[in-house]
Amino acid sequence: MTHKTNSCFKKKKIFSNFAKIMNNKKINWCVVGGLEDFPNSIGRDLDIIIEKEMKHTMVINIFLSILKKNKITNIIIKKNQFYGHVVIGYDSNFNYLELHINPNIIRSLFFSIT
Repeated sequence: MTHKTNSCFKKKKIFSNFAKIMNNKKINWCVVGGLEDFPNSIGRDLDIIIEKEMKHTMVINIFLSILKKNKITNIIIKKNQFYGHVVIGYDSNFNYLELHINPNIIRSLFFSIT
């Protein structure tokens, strides 16, 4: 397996685990970007919207726990109420995984376009 293929496989595995935990915890969420070439690959980042803003911290912690279980400990967190929260984890080869939690106000931009 090439380095790029291995990185893509790891990214899909991590985001699959993320989806499983989110669903098990009954958090209402949807992906609004990053799956254009799925199941072959996941985009540069995964953009999601969650139903309740108060669950942002819970979602960030879920993603952080998955990163740490996969030995990804280089982590950047950028919290912004207007543009959304971003969590980036990268390994020693600078392969990175990025989760972008869009705020509820952005829903209209994604779903109201005709």
